[in-house]
Amino acid sequence: MKNPSDKFLFSLQYALGEDLDPKVALEFALQLTAWEKLTTEELLPTELQLPRNRLITLPEIRETFDKLSKLETLGKNKAAFESSFFRDGLISDRSLSEALEIIHEFTGSGLFKNFRLTEKSFRAFGREVESTPAEVAELMVQLAGDISQKRIYCPYDSSCVLAIAAERAGGDVYVENPTSFPNPWVINILTDSCIHIRISDPVTHPSYLEAGQLEKFDVAISFPSIKIKYDSKVAKKDWFDRFPKRITSGSVLAVLQIIAQTKGLAIIAVPNSILFSRGVEHALRRDLIMEGKIVGVIAMPPALLSFTYIPFSLLIINNDKTSRTVRFVDGGNEMFFERDGRNRSRLTDSKKIHEVFVQGTDEAIAITIPVEDIIKNDYNLEVTRYLLPPEQKKAEQILQGSTTEMLKKVVEIIRPFLKDEEEEKFSVHELSVSDFPALGYVKTPEKKVKISDSNLTSRELNKFLKFHDVILAVKGTVGKVAIIPDTVPSAEEGGWLVNQSCLILRARDVIDPRVLYMYLQSDLGQTLLRSIVAGSSIPSIQLKALEDLQIILPSPKEREDIVNTFISIAEIQERIESLTEEQKKLGKAHWGFTEAETK
Repeated sequence: MKNPSDKFLFSLQYALGEDLDPKVALEFALQLTAWEKLTTEELLPTELQLPRNRLITLPEIRETFDKLSKLETLGKNKAAFESSFFRDGLISDRSLSEALEIIHEFTGSGLFKNFRLTEKSFRAFGREVESTPAEVAELMVQLAGDISQKRIYCPYDSSCVLAIAAERAGGDVYVENPTSFPNPWVINILTDSCIHIRISDPVTHPSYLEAGQLEKFDVAISFPSIKIKYDSKVAKKDWFDRFPKRITSGSVLAVLQIIAQTKGLAIIAVPNSILFSRGVEHALRRDLIMEGKIVGVIAMPPALLSFTYIPFSLLIINNDKTSRTVRFVDGGNEMFFERDGRNRSRLTDSKKIHEVFVQGTDEAIAITIPVEDIIKNDYNLEVTRYLLPPEQKKAEQILQGSTTEMLKKVVEIIRPFLKDEEEEKFSVHELSVSDFPALGYVKTPEKKVKISDSNLTSRELNKFLKFHDVILAVKGTVGKVAIIPDTVPSAEEGGWLVNQSCLILRARDVIDPRVLYMYLQSDLGQTLLRSIVAGSSIPSIQLKALEDLQIILPSPKEREDIVNTFISIAEIQERIESLTEEQKKLGKAHWGFTEAETK
């Protein structure tokens, strides 16, 4: 911490944190700091100033805060001292004494005159506080354009990092928070800001109203809580027609709420799931794209937030005019960020990202896509779907010169068998990615599981693996491919099933399954599969994207060559496995144990 102000506030939080919850410790530390600032600047009556010549008790602080919360000369900022959460005995005399001594020492050194509250102050307790990184806040404000003299809406900005950045850019800022932590009026005092503050949940009880209608702001800049969820009744009880259906996703509700209260641009940080998930997220994307509201999407670097590893992107929406294109930028390119050595990242050039968004010409990091192309991609807004690396461009060129068909037309896609946990009698082998060989046929899976042996319908029996079934991993270690040998048992005791991370691709007459296997495990096939992978924490391939995957249909002569190549590969794999077994036996020739001896 190079900034003395950060070090001071962290020391204060640390002293109080021995007795208090981290969030409460931060709030109390901020209140004490605001009290000292008002005292130093002689903005308080003498009897309400923080004493310099003695240490005061917790009851005295509580009594003074009560008086400060009624002091009219503080205006609306008097609310900074209303949250008198502390009780007698909650903070030990030792901790309070240490905290007050830190304040006196910092002031005595003359440093308090230059006190500056930064985003690092809120990151001191990591996951305990959701705070927007300062560099991200600066980028979001830049994306909003010239906001001087405009009314800026910053809902959910609990640490006021976005609000402060917007005010410094000349905006008239309005904050609306579901909770008062960290106390925004305290931040107003500490940053000499004039931010308008309301404490209310923007989704359930919007507080910025005008003549009974939602107040409209010129611009919105917001980072809604990634973790928040709502009861399904919330959307149903909406009085302002913001939400089209019963929704529980806090992220979707927040986006719709922000749009409802914004006239022009809305810069919103959203979890990446908003960009590709099905259900209400898909409906949101579809509606916004069809209405021409989405201007751009900027993918952000991984591990940028101190409180979560959930990846996020910036969604740029314009309510003022429609757009028939969407600008995609890879803000996660290594030229824009650096690692901090603690598995975290930090933006190093927010201005450069803004420049690339506005006028960048390198299609490896920025591209403008027509709405029609996004609709063809089922309204997917993942940046990686449109910014094609060199191998992806090569793949597209190959596909354009070939006869292709969608995967759903050439195979039957079969979901895994669901086990009945209550009635487990039937012993089967379960195939997982760990059983996939590098090339060639799968051997008998090692894992055995129990399933119900009663009421097996024809549909369930169809999920048992058959000769030449192609297996594709679609969750976790996505993209790995395997093919089933002719030694696979029938759908009975000892049969084979796949686990829940895989799908079965059962070839129709249109394609030889060995050709399909060779295609999917090839450089081309793997490149195409990577292009439809969604998610970062748990990568996955969604069924709709997989169904539309383009499969090249070779000519009869090419098909014959490919099958012969596969046969050669399978034979080589057999020899490799045979040699491996022989190698193992030789390794046990001296001082080895038999299996019986180890039981």
